[in-house]
Amino acid sequence: MTSRLKEISSLAHALSVGNYDVSVIAKGSDDELGIAIGAMTDILKRNAQKNQDEAYFADGVAQFNDSLSGIADIAELLQKSITMTCRYVGASKGAIYTFDKEKAELTLAATFAFDEEDKRSDGFKLGEGVIGQVALEKKPISLIESASKIQSATATFEQKEVYAFALTYEEEILGVAEIMSLKEFTKIDKDYFDKVSTIFAVALHTAQQNARIKELFEKSQQAFEELQVQSEEIQETNVEMQEQQQQLTMQSKELKEKNYNLVKAKEEIDQRAHDLEKASKYKSEFLANMSHELRTPLNSIILLSKLLSMNSDKKLDEDDVKKVSVINRAGNDLLLLINDILDLTKIESGKMELSVSELHSVDVIEEMRGLFGALSEEKKLDFIVHDNFNDRFATDQTKLAQVLKNLLSNAFKFTKNGSVTLDIDSTQSELIIKVIDSGIGIQRDKLEHIFEAFKQGDGSISREFGGTGLGLSISKTIVELLNGRLIVESEFGKGTTFLVALPFLGTEIPLLAKDVTPVNSVVETVLDDDSALNADELANKNILIVDDDSRNIFTLTAVLENMKAEVYSAFNGKEAMEELEEQKIDLILMDVMMPVMDGLNAIKAIKANEKFKDIPIIAITAKTMPQDKQDCLDAGANDYLAKPLDHSALISMVKAWVK
Repeated sequence: MTSRLKEISSLAHALSVGNYDVSVIAKGSDDELGIAIGAMTDILKRNAQKNQDEAYFADGVAQFNDSLSGIADIAELLQKSITMTCRYVGASKGAIYTFDKEKAELTLAATFAFDEEDKRSDGFKLGEGVIGQVALEKKPISLIESASKIQSATATFEQKEVYAFALTYEEEILGVAEIMSLKEFTKIDKDYFDKVSTIFAVALHTAQQNARIKELFEKSQQAFEELQVQSEEIQETNVEMQEQQQQLTMQSKELKEKNYNLVKAKEEIDQRAHDLEKASKYKSEFLANMSHELRTPLNSIILLSKLLSMNSDKKLDEDDVKKVSVINRAGNDLLLLINDILDLTKIESGKMELSVSELHSVDVIEEMRGLFGALSEEKKLDFIVHDNFNDRFATDQTKLAQVLKNLLSNAFKFTKNGSVTLDIDSTQSELIIKVIDSGIGIQRDKLEHIFEAFKQGDGSISREFGGTGLGLSISKTIVELLNGRLIVESEFGKGTTFLVALPFLGTEIPLLAKDVTPVNSVVETVLDDDSALNADELANKNILIVDDDSRNIFTLTAVLENMKAEVYSAFNGKEAMEELEEQKIDLILMDVMMPVMDGLNAIKAIKANEKFKDIPIIAITAKTMPQDKQDCLDAGANDYLAKPLDHSALISMVKAWVK
């Protein structure tokens, strides 16, 4: 007992001085005192270790917090933090990566005990490697020696553990720290990392904000200095402005009065412009409607006179044929006038469009010869033609022909003796067409006005030469639409030369182009010689004419029956649908403007019907604006003819579609 008491007394003394390495071994299950003393010793050991760990943790956190106090420079703050952390836990290496929000990348910012081999990567993207994954999840990752082939900034196979943890401020990632050790980190070490990461994140956020504030302050300071310089300049300017202000005040009264007068004048001008715009609109609408109303009776005059002049049944004598021919020519002259008026409305409304196709200069020559050959013989004038170009080119054939007709008509009109010459040539970049006459010429003071609408060299009631004064104005506009130039040279009493220059390749309208699509019609050429029509070629063909004007039905019926066709008629689209149910029809000639059901709706209805959709439809209308034609084609028409109808064009198109 004495020996046992001495042993316990020695143990108690050791425990009292903090030596917890001693212990008492129980002598058996009956040694209750030994067992109790052993249990007490274990409790004291654990409490002592806990106190030691808490002191270690508290001391480390306090030292870390104190070491960062007062550091404003971010680089110094980063270096101090990694150094302090690594030394306190006995780490062998360490690194801090800061996060760039704009680039979404982590960049190496501070290291502890690094060498060149340790810098495997200076940066990581979110989710890339251990560093990127910690930043993405904002959760720590621990790598033990067995975790090989995992990319890390510092891990090698000789290390025991690598611990990477996030630096966050209010859930926002600021960076990632990575600490490496030759021994495994204890729980208290990792608690230490968790605590100092919060302290460091706050310090880093504060330093970054301070740096931003400093940067903004420096910029504002620089701006303030610049403003001071500007302020001095402004003060100097103000002195000058004050002097000028006195002068301006004196002038202000005068300016106010003038401004008032200007406002009144502008109001008057605006009102006049508005009135002019309304007048121009009303004029264009009137001219378009007038030309439409004129075309309907003119259609009958031209077609019937043409039919009579052909004298296919030989019932008219030579004198009667001449009279009918005069009627036909007069109708065509009236048509030309209507076309000029309509072209003027298109020009004023900006609706004149181009339809480009390929043609040969020989075609142009032959067309003009056919049109003016008889006139030159009648007036006993030489009609000279030169074609030095003799090649193909692309342009709007109809518009070019209209220009040349106008120029040649003028040339023959104002030439009493001598000749009229049509010359086609070219330069390297342009096609050159000249119309030269030996006529009366143009006075110098009239040259600048000849291209103005309604202007004429002689506008008096006693003038010798007729005309509306529209031809040259329209011709110049057409040439400019073709990207060309129309130039005139004249000497009074000796003649006039008009020059048309059209551009070659490299322009919006490519001349000599081989891939130009002609006008949307299956009939590309129109027979000029009516005698070439075979008289019974439409025999046994059933043609339906749909028109609300009985004169048009009568005229078209006469032309088609002369070709041995069987003709049916309807006065509107509704009657046309009823006629189709009763008769087998090979072709439909459809007027557009009709009551009950107009032509466009009738075309749509026919094309929507499975029984009738394959019947060709030629739309016929007195409206000739480009949109009118497109509306017909969009509705489903196969082709289009404008009133008044040309006899040859009508027959050629009918034959083409019937076949």
